[in-house]
Amino acid sequence: MTVVGRNVTVGHMALLHACEVQDGAFIGMHATALDGAVVESEAMVAAGAVVTPRKIVRRGELWAGNPAQKLRDLTDKDFTSFKRIAAQYFGLAKAYRVSPDKAEQKAALHAVGA
Repeated sequence: MTVVGRNVTVGHMALLHACEVQDGAFIGMHATALDGAVVESEAMVAAGAVVTPRKIVRRGELWAGNPAQKLRDLTDKDFTSFKRIAAQYFGLAKAYRVSPDKAEQKAALHAVGA
């Protein structure tokens, strides 16, 4: 079973298979996390990376590559960016859920900075 925490950003076409993604984590576009992998809170998996089974991406780390491995520690700037992006995606989802009207969606998207 895949478990996804709160305030997680999951990029387009990412694959989460029988893994755990904890609160505040960031999964890049087209990234993959496989069976038993854990992405801890405030950790990042780069776009296109493949976290192989049973690997643990520790809090505050950026992992990249195929197979994924630690690239570097995350910075305060990275954490600020995660929060901004998560809020922006939340705003986008809300805009599309509230109104099917394209003009209203466009106004809402502008309001969240998209």
